[in-house]
Amino acid sequence: MAMYKFLSQFPILCLVLTWTTAAQAHDFWVQPESYHPAQTSRLKVTAYVGESFRGEALARDPSHIDAFRLHCADHTSDIVGLDGQVPTGYVALSQPGLCALQYVSRPVYHEMSYSQFVRYLDEVNQLDLLDTDSFVVEDQTVSEIFIRCAKSIIHVGEVSGPQDRPVEVGMPLELTWVAPPETTQSMSGYRVQLKYQNTPLAGIMVKARGRSNPEEVLQSQTDKDGLAVFELGSSDEWIFTAVYITPSSDYQISDWISYWASLTLKN
Repeated sequence: MAMYKFLSQFPILCLVLTWTTAAQAHDFWVQPESYHPAQTSRLKVTAYVGESFRGEALARDPSHIDAFRLHCADHTSDIVGLDGQVPTGYVALSQPGLCALQYVSRPVYHEMSYSQFVRYLDEVNQLDLLDTDSFVVEDQTVSEIFIRCAKSIIHVGEVSGPQDRPVEVGMPLELTWVAPPETTQSMSGYRVQLKYQNTPLAGIMVKARGRSNPEEVLQSQTDKDGLAVFELGSSDEWIFTAVYITPSSDYQISDWISYWASLTLKN
């Protein structure tokens, strides 16, 4: 999907933000009330913004949402809710199995100084973008549009047999777990895959944090197949995050566009 076509599908939210460091561009994730909900139940789903599992629960705001859905093997359902309320949404569960919760935000426009942009690139390990043929000038403001692409994996009802089906939902930037917790004998070599527009993305840093020790940040760079490998060590609730920044295809809209992917699961 062409970048300009993707952005033209809905309005761009315009904000001018002041960033002192790239870390202030907080993580965004979706968290279910339970990662193993009962079949025929109603599941609460909450979106959070923050760092290291410490975040602010976001009230539902339809002006910020492009897609908020449940994806299961043979059906897809919208995650509905009450505007201005927490949790961000509810979804009815009807069939057992492996499912994914998906949240894609509408694009947000913001600006920063050149020095802030350099610190931002350094934080996400993408300083090589300064060598590209882009319109970055040291004494000018840099503009960017960012889009959040969050996913969470749940196991509905009684799960029988190995659940080894990777769940992809087709987000612009998407993290997918490759080895499911139930069939992994060891946390050694736990893999997640990063795709941009459904194509594996190499050379991007993926970070992982566990809820029991959120200050410990594990990092792995994706290979040619978009795979990042982690030594997770123990059972926990995990959040994986990745950022991909690319020059805009239309500089009348912004200089750059970034996609922020997250994946939450419990092994």
